[in-house]
Amino acid sequence: MYKLLITLFLSALLPVAGMRAQQLPVFSIDYNSSTLKNDSVKGALKGLQASLNIPLIHSSGNTFGTRIQYQSARFSGLTSRLNEQLSGLDLHVFLQRKWDEKHQLYLFAQVGAYSDFKDLDTKDFRFLLGARYLVKHSDKLSTGWGLAYARQFFGHQINPFIAINYAFTPRLKLSGLLPIRPVLTYEINDRISWVNEINGNVESYRLSASVHNNAFIQYSGWKVKSTCRYLVGKHHRFSAGLGFSRQSTAFFNDDAQNNWKIFTINLSQKNAPVETLKTKGLLFSLGYDFVL
Repeated sequence: MYKLLITLFLSALLPVAGMRAQQLPVFSIDYNSSTLKNDSVKGALKGLQASLNIPLIHSSGNTFGTRIQYQSARFSGLTSRLNEQLSGLDLHVFLQRKWDEKHQLYLFAQVGAYSDFKDLDTKDFRFLLGARYLVKHSDKLSTGWGLAYARQFFGHQINPFIAINYAFTPRLKLSGLLPIRPVLTYEINDRISWVNEINGNVESYRLSASVHNNAFIQYSGWKVKSTCRYLVGKHHRFSAGLGFSRQSTAFFNDDAQNNWKIFTINLSQKNAPVETLKTKGLLFSLGYDFVL
């Protein structure tokens, strides 16, 4: 779901009058580390995400582009089933159609492999589809609505959302997606900004067919994070963030049952996990963006 959130989030970041023009990343790399603690374990999750955004066609009314993204997640200090090194590599394509100054439509699709990459096959692939419609109400306010569908290894995930971009003042802005990723940004000056966000997330990764018989690991939860961003020159943006997370990490045997989730909430759970750990802890992140 991380990739889905980034896709939707970037599509919502359209400039609002009274705020400076949005600096969108061409290349991004982020490192994050979270503690995973409860009464029985003291573990950690260390992750790395890197992405490259490539606009292919751009005109006054249409933008067509693609994004290549890699991410990794390494669990440690948990149990033998859950201590895994997991990776994802995906390709995303999008079309943004602008009818006039007030109305836009954004369509996207994505496919990728998400596994431990020990013996990659077709069962390691999953996909997502979605759309978002945006309306500019005034110089300070744009809103939109949309729906994203992801085919994950546990079944199906749907994310209805409201996109918002509202400038309270020339420096203070609420943006992002409600309820899954609202973001409050305060621009301290031309180079420094303070970003506060809430983020709901679900990921699933297929494990080796030879070692784990195509079992999969699912982790989901919510985090609250505060980040400071600093722009060096015109194009180099660095960031550091601190926050708190609550997470559930589960091991599932390969199963043909189709479960449904909305955001991180189970609508059905036909196959029970073999093992589940619920944890909470602090998180830390470092990032770099090449922006335009």
